[in-house]
Amino acid sequence: MADQIKGKWAHVLQYGVASVMGSVAIGLLVYMLELHQAVNYLAYAFYILFLVLALRSWGQKRGNLGMSYGKAFGHAMLIAVVYSLIAAVWTVVFVKVIAPGYVEAQQELQYEKMSEDGMADAQIEMARTMGKRFSTAPVLFAFGLLGSLLVLTIVNLIVAAFFIRPPVSPVDVSHIPVNNPYSPYPSDNQKSSDNA
Repeated sequence: MADQIKGKWAHVLQYGVASVMGSVAIGLLVYMLELHQAVNYLAYAFYILFLVLALRSWGQKRGNLGMSYGKAFGHAMLIAVVYSLIAAVWTVVFVKVIAPGYVEAQQELQYEKMSEDGMADAQIEMARTMGKRFSTAPVLFAFGLLGSLLVLTIVNLIVAAFFIRPPVSPVDVSHIPVNNPYSPYPSDNQKSSDNA
């Protein structure tokens, strides 16, 4: 049992780290090449790719046990937690160490656009105050973690549905009494009556 748990966590960490590395690479490319912020959404494509590979691999490792929707979704959520934790830490490191003025510059662009759109100065000042509060390291970490988990949960709910496999029955049905009403396997009499 301990080996199985250890193997599961090794599998989760392997695919969680691989998917977040793809996302980090995209984020760095967007920053260094000054690409449009929408390119960052490609990070979810990396996550989906690695999630599909992870669930396929985990289903094969489970072998005859098959994989229910709950097992597939649970495994996907463990990967999502690893992804979200690393991504949230990376966000704080990026914003506070690698590119310390990046968030402020983006916020200033938004405030200028608000001003051009005719928003009142009092509202813009309120937005500035809120922007300063939300750009602290703990708030960035919390919002990054929760936001990522929310989006990935929706992705996982959809993707897990494609990896349901029924178990290969290890039960020899020949020894089950003929008229056992609690048996999940139909007896010969039930089969013939169903066919009639």
